Amino acid sequence: MFDAKIINLSTIRILYVEDDPETREEMQSVLEQFVAELYTARNGREGLLSYLEHHPDIVITDIQMPEANGLSMAADIKALNPTQPIIILSAYNDVEYLFRALELGIQHYVTKPVSIERLLHKLSEITEQLNLAYEVEKNRKLLTQYKFLVDEKAIVEKFDRNGQIVYVNRHFCELSGYAEAEVLGQHYLFNFEKTEQKTLLDDLNKTVGEKKKWQGMLKLISKAGDFYLVDVTVVAIVDADDEIEEFVALMIDVTETYKKFERLSNNLKQNLIQQKHYLREPEIDPLTNLANRKLFFQRLRDTLTSAKRFYYTVALLYIDLDGFKQVNDRLGHSEGDKVLIEVAYRLSSCVREVDTTARFGSDEFVIILNRTSKELIADTVKRIIDSVNFTVKEKGIELQVSASVGIAIYPDDTTDAMTLLKYADAAMYSAKSKGKRQYCWHVD
Repeated sequence: MFDAKIINLSTIRILYVEDDPETREEMQSVLEQFVAELYTARNGREGLLSYLEHHPDIVITDIQMPEANGLSMAADIKALNPTQPIIILSAYNDVEYLFRALELGIQHYVTKPVSIERLLHKLSEITEQLNLAYEVEKNRKLLTQYKFLVDEKAIVEKFDRNGQIVYVNRHFCELSGYAEAEVLGQHYLFNFEKTEQKTLLDDLNKTVGEKKKWQGMLKLISKAGDFYLVDVTVVAIVDADDEIEEFVALMIDVTETYKKFERLSNNLKQNLIQQKHYLREPEIDPLTNLANRKLFFQRLRDTLTSAKRFYYTVALLYIDLDGFKQVNDRLGHSEGDKVLIEVAYRLSSCVREVDTTARFGSDEFVIILNRTSKELIADTVKRIIDSVNFTVKEKGIELQVSASVGIAIYPDDTTDAMTLLKYADAAMYSAKSKGKRQYCWHVD
């Protein structure tokens, strides 16, 4: 009865070379019970011919045999396949032969008289090594194929823990216009547009540093200075100890799709503007495409009704632009309209789909933050102040635009919609009195 350490040898093919007929037949009768195929030979010459015909997984051979001994045959086999596992069967006094076997790279031997159980253990050990080597090679081939598929379909960038790029594929170079040598060693954000995307890029750095997947749309700048848009997924690659080794970014170019969407959006917006005289009491501001005063008051009433029923917090933000009058006065109303459209876009990007952003007056905006908390309110307001802070450059003139924000909270400050609006408006004026790019709570 053999112990459990002897693993399944039923897939292994073995060549056994032995010149003594009785020993060969006895060993053959045992090994045939365990292995898939067993080939036998009477000497080294027959053994080499059998090896060339069958290519067995493991070779077992005696040393001293007529017509080419075991070491001579082993040397020929190793010349053909240096990794071929060979087990030498030798007596204790065959020291010279054992040294020669080691010189040939043969590391497995079993002393005579041969213990069947010991031989089976040795076969099990080698089989386990072969299986591991097979799995490693299979995984290596799979990874090579995966890399090929990803490289063919996606824009690939790899960077180390310091953020320095260590690999880019052909698609990255073709889209960015940079050669591989120009990119390697650069910080991975070197060609990302940073001014408008600061919040997104900060979130990206924070997320991947925490070993979480980050996904989003980002704007990049090509070597020629052109903008292009990519859908980015970034993941951290960790080692066996869960330590970050590197990061991989997969990108898909969505520039053309975005441009088509933008053209469609502009056409639809223009059509709405041209046909606004057909609409009774419109609810959308035609310039910014935000909710107008009518829709804002409707949303505020509905939101407070729901908040009262389900006991949650609502915040009202009153936003007034700093420096907007100078834009209108010095650059004209056309440039002023462009600023309002840009501010509307930036405000919408700072809030959730469940929130409402509305244009309340000339350069005044209001935002309803639904189901919120003081921490979320503060984070959102800071994000708005950072986002709505840009320079208007036109006709050699540079003018700074920013935002002042007032905050009132339901039900902490009041449960009445109009009073909530009044409190937020007053808080905005308090923020303005502190200077540009400030915010105030009603209680301030």
